[in-house]
Amino acid sequence: MFVRTASLNIITLDLSQLLDKKLDFQYRIGRETFSCGLNLKYSNRDFFLSAVSSGAILKPIDVPHILETPSHPMHFVLGTHYDLITEDKLKEMNKELMSSLKPDVDYVIPNIHGESIIFPVNTLVPEDEGRMKAGQDLCQSIANCGGTSLKMNMPIRWFAFELWLQKIAEDKSCSFLIIDEVISAGKALQMSENDTKDALQYLHNVTIILYYPDILPQLVFVDPKPILEVLSRLLALTYVERKALHLIANPVPLQEVIIKLHYFGLFKEKLLTNHFKFLFSPPHFEPSHLLKLLIHLRIIASGEDGDYFFPCALQSYTEPPEPQTDIKPLLIVWQDNDGINTLPVPQGMFSLVITHLLSHNKYPCKVNFPPLEPLYYRYRDALSLWIFIKRKRYTLHIINHYTHIEAYFDESVQKAKPICPYICELVMKAVSDSADAINVERNHVTAFSCPNEKEKSCYCVIEEDHSINCTLCKKSADISGDNYWCWFDCDTTMITSVAAYSGCSQALNVCDLDDILTDLKGGHYYSSNWKELGLKLGLYDNTLSTIESSSSSEVEDCLRKCIAKWLQRADGVDNKGAATWTTLVKALEQCDSKPTAEHIRCKRKC
Repeated sequence: MFVRTASLNIITLDLSQLLDKKLDFQYRIGRETFSCGLNLKYSNRDFFLSAVSSGAILKPIDVPHILETPSHPMHFVLGTHYDLITEDKLKEMNKELMSSLKPDVDYVIPNIHGESIIFPVNTLVPEDEGRMKAGQDLCQSIANCGGTSLKMNMPIRWFAFELWLQKIAEDKSCSFLIIDEVISAGKALQMSENDTKDALQYLHNVTIILYYPDILPQLVFVDPKPILEVLSRLLALTYVERKALHLIANPVPLQEVIIKLHYFGLFKEKLLTNHFKFLFSPPHFEPSHLLKLLIHLRIIASGEDGDYFFPCALQSYTEPPEPQTDIKPLLIVWQDNDGINTLPVPQGMFSLVITHLLSHNKYPCKVNFPPLEPLYYRYRDALSLWIFIKRKRYTLHIINHYTHIEAYFDESVQKAKPICPYICELVMKAVSDSADAINVERNHVTAFSCPNEKEKSCYCVIEEDHSINCTLCKKSADISGDNYWCWFDCDTTMITSVAAYSGCSQALNVCDLDDILTDLKGGHYYSSNWKELGLKLGLYDNTLSTIESSSSSEVEDCLRKCIAKWLQRADGVDNKGAATWTTLVKALEQCDSKPTAEHIRCKRKC
């Protein structure tokens, strides 16, 4: 959550370990190493491919003052323990990794074009035998990575300001500063208070400095160490052996507190106050400050009776049995930017989706946990949720298979038909919001499992027109029946050929405004998302900002003016396909308002 988009990302592999050997996760503290004791085990190859594929869908760097930027982030593969393998072994590892990379080979910096991508280093070279030179050579290799550098146009004093903040924090032996100290540092460089806050916001976007003026206006984290330290120790409580717990917390928490964290993912503020007191600096940095920030970032969720839910602390259950439901599970699959190859679930995505869903706690929709019983899941990679819609309770199971995410709705088909589209939109919005949070493209699509038993890894991707596009089969599978299509607000008998869509290509005008607003309301469109819809329709950001500043506080008024501008074909509307029903449906789908899009598509037969 604290990683900024970088033009160059370094992946470190231990060359002394076989590419496909499953490795244990380990936790190090106080110069001691402990096994994490998790069910999850990854090999060098697994870790490498996961990192590269996640990087392949990172959004391009988009911050102010950048004049030139790479089209996509690149990866630099650093191989440690080079002294423990032979040259032939290194060549073999290079060959295997490069063959595994396709089609992502363009995202990795080559060492020797066509031959190697690993930059090997001897991590045990003594100080007096060339350690300094080895480090300089490595830095030079990184500096020579063409196409990964940025060109920025920014005040030079901002650069000096960043260095000065680091110096002040270092002198205080502290990782954070209060805002008054930061403003004083700015004055020393002849920067006004507003200049200083502008510089802080910029540094927040491009460096490890963290500044959240809307959440913690009095704090500036020069680096995220205090935050990561608390999160790291919370996780360690759930898997480090009891004999070592005194290295994690002081005093050691009661066993019932640790069990509650491990099996329920729940903890109270007093766990931080009483057992991690040494990590805070009252009154400037207290547990309440950290909890407020973590809730804002959706790393944790606020629960009942003073509890906080931390999904990453839950035990792992990597192969849960599939829930037995009448409705076919809805799959969420990630694709590369070309929409051809499927990718693993982006790292950090699943826990964010859960906390985003749990943020729905007001009428007409509230999301909560069911009791801890065998028929429900409460794991890091499989959770059951109770969803209350207009005071009726429904059960949703969400499972992370790491290749995709599955959503199961536990209800009969007939009862699910009016509810499933809303659940689908709720889940897809949580996925989109999570993608934005970790800065990846919204390259996720809905799909069903392919019924072709010969293609176990094939997905039946659901296209915009509800046609099915199998990712591996020679022809699309026959997906029919309400047990599939109840996820979408569309009668399957109305899925017709392209010839039936011609009426949707006719141009709309302001006379159609009332019909459009009526259809959006009938499709349960979230008016609060009007600005994103406007961008997808071709309106410019300054036009939307003008609408926002000149309208009343009602989002419905903003939506009405936004659609009116679209119908007037303002800005770049014509470049987006002009004002037609088809264009509106496509824009809604791009905004992950697919149930609304399906409602309009079915009603307008487009």
